[in-house]
Amino acid sequence: MAGAGETEDLATLPKLEEKILLQELKARYEKNTIYTYIGDILVAINPYRDLGLYNKQTCDRYKGKRRSNLPPHIFAVSDAAYQSLITGNAVSGKKNQCVVISGESGAGKTESTKLIIKQVIELCRGKSQLEQQILQVNPILEAFGNAQTVMNDNSSRFGKYIQLKFHDAKVKGAKISEYLLEKSRVIFQNPKEENFHIFYYMFAGLDQARREELQLGAPEKYRYLGNGPCRLRTDPSGTQKSYEVLVNALNLVGFLEEEQDDMFRILAGVLNMGLIEVDTNEKEEPFVRDHDMLTKVADILGLEENQLKNMLTFSTSRASGEFFTRNYSKEKAHSVRDALAKALYGRLFSWIVNKVNQLLAPEEELPASAMTEIGILDIFGFENLGINSFEQVCINLANEQLQHFFNQHIFTLEQAEYQLEGIDWTNVPFVNNQSLLDLFMTKPIGVLALLDEESLFPKGSDHSYVEKLNHNFTKTHHYIRAKVTTSNKFIIDHYAARVEYDATGFLEKNKDALPLGANQLFKTSTVELINLIFTGTITRTGTLALQFNLSGKKRSRKSIKKGRFKANQNKKLTVGAQYKNSLQLLLELLNRSNPHFVRCIKPNVTKEAGLFDDKFVMTQLRYTGMLETTRIRKMGYAFRPSFGEFVERYGVLTCNPDLSPDQDACRVILERAGIEEGWLTGKTKVFLKYYHQDKLEAEMKAFAVKAVQGQKFIRGFLGRRAFARVLAKYRREQEDINAFMLNLGRQSLDLSQQLNAVHQTDAHLPEKFLKLLASSQGQLVTYDVNNPPLTPPPTPPPQPPTPPVYIPTPPQSPTPPVYIPTPPQSPTPPVFIPTPPNSPPPPPKLSDNPAPNPNMVPTPPLLLSYKEEEGNGDRISDGTQGSNEEGEQVNEEGSDSDETDSGEEEDEEDEVEIDEDVFVKKKTLRKTFGGRKGAASKRWFQETQYHGLKESLPFLNWFHGIITRRQAEKLLDGKPVGSFLIRVSESRFGYSVSLKAHDRCKHFAVDQLRNKRYVVVGEEKSFKSLQEMVRYYRSNPISPYGDKLKDPVGQEGDECDYDDLIKGIPDRTPVVPRESHQAENNQFQFPPPPSEFLEPQPSHPHLPVDRPPPLPTRTKRQTKFRLLNRAVHRK
Repeated sequence: MAGAGETEDLATLPKLEEKILLQELKARYEKNTIYTYIGDILVAINPYRDLGLYNKQTCDRYKGKRRSNLPPHIFAVSDAAYQSLITGNAVSGKKNQCVVISGESGAGKTESTKLIIKQVIELCRGKSQLEQQILQVNPILEAFGNAQTVMNDNSSRFGKYIQLKFHDAKVKGAKISEYLLEKSRVIFQNPKEENFHIFYYMFAGLDQARREELQLGAPEKYRYLGNGPCRLRTDPSGTQKSYEVLVNALNLVGFLEEEQDDMFRILAGVLNMGLIEVDTNEKEEPFVRDHDMLTKVADILGLEENQLKNMLTFSTSRASGEFFTRNYSKEKAHSVRDALAKALYGRLFSWIVNKVNQLLAPEEELPASAMTEIGILDIFGFENLGINSFEQVCINLANEQLQHFFNQHIFTLEQAEYQLEGIDWTNVPFVNNQSLLDLFMTKPIGVLALLDEESLFPKGSDHSYVEKLNHNFTKTHHYIRAKVTTSNKFIIDHYAARVEYDATGFLEKNKDALPLGANQLFKTSTVELINLIFTGTITRTGTLALQFNLSGKKRSRKSIKKGRFKANQNKKLTVGAQYKNSLQLLLELLNRSNPHFVRCIKPNVTKEAGLFDDKFVMTQLRYTGMLETTRIRKMGYAFRPSFGEFVERYGVLTCNPDLSPDQDACRVILERAGIEEGWLTGKTKVFLKYYHQDKLEAEMKAFAVKAVQGQKFIRGFLGRRAFARVLAKYRREQEDINAFMLNLGRQSLDLSQQLNAVHQTDAHLPEKFLKLLASSQGQLVTYDVNNPPLTPPPTPPPQPPTPPVYIPTPPQSPTPPVYIPTPPQSPTPPVFIPTPPNSPPPPPKLSDNPAPNPNMVPTPPLLLSYKEEEGNGDRISDGTQGSNEEGEQVNEEGSDSDETDSGEEEDEEDEVEIDEDVFVKKKTLRKTFGGRKGAASKRWFQETQYHGLKESLPFLNWFHGIITRRQAEKLLDGKPVGSFLIRVSESRFGYSVSLKAHDRCKHFAVDQLRNKRYVVVGEEKSFKSLQEMVRYYRSNPISPYGDKLKDPVGQEGDECDYDDLIKGIPDRTPVVPRESHQAENNQFQFPPPPSEFLEPQPSHPHLPVDRPPPLPTRTKRQTKFRLLNRAVHRK
């Protein structure tokens, strides 16, 4: 029997009692073992300190391992969810996974959420910046959505459900859903509590100049920081560091600097708005006390001062075609002021979530069936404060829903399945909170329904609402009247505790109404972000929608009319109604996924490390039903696949492809896996313990290893056979070629001997004619001027120049018309061929293609072995390559060649082995700079990067153009450790840092985010420029292994490898007229294009209209003509 604190799974305890569970958890907590299993459920106790449990070694240790082989850990939950996502879940067939984290406020739910996301991202092994951006979302949401309370220093004042989107086991995007931000905290905080973190970060991080620009004063004077800036006094350096982390996260995720400026401007406006005081005179007319403060707020928020003053002092209504004004009382004016502040902050937070979802959305448009997801729910914990208001009602309702969801999966559905399948089972009793949910959610008589009803009455009040509750729920055991009937208090007996609520302010918070015309006022703001967030609409779940048609699908006219009619019938939903809708959507998402549960336990109420309060922990164990959960996990069957699902998943273990999906097949599989007891079969399903699944998965992995080994041998055998066939075929073809060449050589030798014999016997043949025979090989022959030819042949008529060919681009393409001039045929000097008497004329050259002569008898060219004359080193041979005096390669293949693009293909680099330069698909960039990878990267650099680098480019001694990884390593060869260079990537839109390390060269990808900042992929820091990035990594490591940038490696030799990169940029050099390019070393001339191609239309998508189109790039074919003309003219 294991000692105290050594039991990793409480379901394996021989005796199940509350005290035994408590003592086991306490013993493990005192050993700093904070994680414990209850079957497949993880229990986590908050240690309130760092125990070093989440380092890189621990992260790698829990990758793809069996849960039973390692101690309990939060990383094991991440691995289980990820592996279930890949393999599919055999219990219900649901591929989507969700992790439900529950517990009291301060139990560690937010930290557990961050750790789960971190491990899931690590399991993906992604190489893009998306993974790091997802991790950086949490600091943003914490800054704007978390606050310090009496129960938790970092309490989430909103709920969030994070969906990680996957395709082929790789994360492709993320989406965040928000639930009920506690906006009332902006204007009021309970004693010993604080406002949202961002207000304190702002005072700690902004420099003096920026604070003066935002007109921020001392933090002590602001009313909305009700309990003073305690954080700034107790931990100023930590608060400033949190501000720096936030700004870096905003930059890394992709927020623009202008957007960040507007965000801080809104925050400053909210704080200063709280300082506006409205009072009334003897005539009860309202007026603003401090006019300078009103001017300051209007200036910060970009509003018109008089309009803001009117909004705060009176309301305007219309009746019977006439307008009426109604002055506000002092209390009403301050209520309007606070409503404006809450609306500003609430919409700002919703916009941040909306912006994050936009930046992290999958860039590839994939069908929904191809995407899977892992959802992580981090929602506010159960709260029982000194004063419990409307927010606590909503928070505790959400926890009731999660407890019901837990009970449904662990108790209700499981035990109902046992009865349906005929399993002998004794039901485990548990506390069902369905009746309490009905108390809140039932219509028309429910806590929320009555609140909505009372909110509609003009004379409705908080007290009348409590009276309705007392009248309708007197006989409900969950509802308890307050002892003082004149108060606005009532008591609800929740599953976790009995909570007393104060209904003061319930109706106002439920309405969340803005004064008439407030939206229009903010829409006139000169601050772009304020204008944007008040242009959006509030959805039925309370979130901000900035797009009117998110799905991109067209609606039918019938549905539009129906929607309009419905929108006109139903006015703005109350906060309670929106919250009910959001909870229903959340439960739908959870029910479509396979859940993994994490129960967080709070060890004490004082947030003290190492203290375990037995009574407090026992209370949590009781209301969460831990004893009943342990009992059902010990007795029950957590793994319940159908026969078909089980055979499909594990039938491969029997090596029998003909297994039928029935009870006998399942029994054979279990016997093959070595599972002999502890399982049952029902009518349609097989029932297994939670640890049986680990055993089956281990068998599957071992079988997969053996299968790979078998495939290795078979593929090797088949590969060797295929290679032997190819080798034999090659040898046969080589023998045939050798025999053919040998026969051809013999025939050539015989013909040569016959010609020599004719030459020796025929003395009348002139010597010049024999030289002409030698020229039949294509050799150019020169003649003595003093010895003219016998009979010069007629000069062929000159061919008219070929007109230029204009190939316009189709209208739908963004590429401009392409102007391709065809070079005219260069006139060839006449060659005089002496004709002997009584001899037929010589055959024409094949390349001249003259008109056919009916009197000429075609003679095949003679195959002669000739010896090149001394001094005749220039020759152009048909179909062969030679070199001219300048060493240039000359290739004559005839002007009829169709290979117009072959030269461009051959100009590409052969260096394909670039591991870190994996092309990241970005639809916008690929659509804009589409084309071959080298050309696309060049165009991307010229249009997005050059203007920011052109001033400093000559001074960047580490910058290189589009060079390959191998070329970069060659430049770094022999350099000291720390030598580096930065090159433009060829296969992706970005840069690569090549660094000389101790044992090899390392390469790091550099991306440019949507906000134009640079980041090393996988790192957390972003930079405004490459220069700033280099300066930072010269003093900070660029990798986890401590590598730093030290010595730059620049250009070598006279040539600059980025010369071609910046060549042809329009504003770099003036556009040279086309005529100046027409004659260069006797090369062919480009005729000007016709007038219809010079109309004032953009000939290039990135050049002004009045500029001529750029010169076409010279291709291999054009280069061939240039070399031929040069050789001929030199002759």
